[in-house]
Amino acid sequence: MTIRITLSNDVASYLEEQSLTQNKSCEQIADELIRQAIASENYHGKLNPAIEGKSINQVLDDLYVEDYLEKARR
Repeated sequence: MTIRITLSNDVASYLEEQSLTQNKSCEQIADELIRQAIASENYHGKLNPAIEGKSINQVLDDLYVEDYLEKARR
């Protein structure tokens, strides 16, 4: 599955750094980090209430709108 997301600059930099350090693609690094987060004790198999019941496209649309509004405020 392919999902397009917009990352914060610090997160993108971290992925690029880890990609070079581990000789893996950014996609592989992101996948591994997401898997670690899911396996962590903080994840209980439930969606965040803010996104529960929404499709991934609706969530991404919300994120793009929030990003646009934040940039417009600057």
